[in-house]
Amino acid sequence: MNTHRSNEVFAETIRLLERIEKQSDDKSLANQALHVRASAYMMLGDADKVIELLGDTVTLPVSSEVLLATAYNKNHSGDQALSLLQSSIYKNIVGLLGAYPELLKIYENDLTAAEAWIVRIKKVVDAFGVQNIQPATLLPLYLSSATLYVRHGKTAEALGYLKAYTKLLTSSHMFPLRLKRTELFDSINSFFGYFDFETTPPRSEAIIRQYFKEALIKNPVFDVLKGNAEYAAIRDEISSIADAIHTDMPMEYIPFLIPM
Repeated sequence: MNTHRSNEVFAETIRLLERIEKQSDDKSLANQALHVRASAYMMLGDADKVIELLGDTVTLPVSSEVLLATAYNKNHSGDQALSLLQSSIYKNIVGLLGAYPELLKIYENDLTAAEAWIVRIKKVVDAFGVQNIQPATLLPLYLSSATLYVRHGKTAEALGYLKAYTKLLTSSHMFPLRLKRTELFDSINSFFGYFDFETTPPRSEAIIRQYFKEALIKNPVFDVLKGNAEYAAIRDEISSIADAIHTDMPMEYIPFLIPM
């Protein structure tokens, strides 16, 4: 899909989402439409419009999950309470991980601060077994960490993250892109199953895999590694992924493709 056609699709999407916001009697649906519309503007590179749409909407979160779970439990609906609480915890973890790539960009010139976040995020991932619930969530983390280390001339650290990125992307464990129950999160699917947009990807898995492939091999940040034998091996391995389509989507928008 060429850039002109992509922009046309985004423009039509934005128009439809705006209609939903104005005409829907469902406040939750209207709010979701607003955030998706802001994401579309971000993909078009219109940061000012995103700020205009969302700048006044950021407030201290008021979560009803715990209160509702307490009510379910009091009414002897422990299974519903457990599913709701586990899903709430998982959503908060996803929110933390989603902020990580942008956080590293902000701390790009402060490696000490950035590494403090890297260490703690790794502990969160390991503690909750995120790689077993939705492994694709880790791909933007690996890529942003590798980018940071390349820019600071730390080749060994960058290669370590690129190897982890490639291993995950080429593994059979990552697909299908669905939330998977674990020993810790054993009731999570019961809640998210009601919302297809949170458990299934918005695009085909072949296309998503290709986007992640191009995020590495077409990323100019890693050009400084082209003379490195380990990096050459990484490129060879990831290049074996067959192309699904030709795409020109900017790399920074790839995280929007991953379902929760």
